Amino acid sequence: MQVREYSVLSEVEASVSSGWSCSADHDNRLFTGCNVENACYNLGVCAERNALSKAVSEGCRSFRAIVISSDLSEQFISPCGGCRQFMREFGADWEVFLTKTDGSFLRMTVDDLLPVSFGPEDLSMRKLKLQNGH
Repeated sequence: MQVREYSVLSEVEASVSSGWSCSADHDNRLFTGCNVENACYNLGVCAERNALSKAVSEGCRSFRAIVISSDLSEQFISPCGGCRQFMREFGADWEVFLTKTDGSFLRMTVDDLLPVSFGPEDLSMRKLKLQNGH
C-alpha cells in the first residue's frame, strides 16, 4: 500500500502512513491515512488518527489491527502519545503492527503501547460514582 506518497511534510524527515482494518462489521474493510503536517505544529494530523477518523466517519467503532509504516529503515516507528490515547478510545486489546521498510515488524496491542490507560469505560465508572453520591 503506497499511502505514504500522500503525506504532507513540513520539517519532519520521516513520512508515516497507517492502515486500519475494521472488525465492527467483520468484513475486513481497510482504511488508510497519512500524516498531514502544518507549519503550526499542533494543527497537523498523524496518520494513525487520520485513518481512524476516516473509519469512524464510515461507521466503524471497533478495530482488529493497525499497521504503522514509515520511510525509516533503521528503526520501527511508534505512535505518539496522542495517537496511543486516540487508539485506546476504541479498546485496548486490538493489534498494532510497527513496520520497517525491509518488511520486518513488531506485533503489539494498544495495551502494550499504553499500559494502565484511561478509556471510555473509566468515564462511565466516574458517572456511576457521581450518581451514587461517591
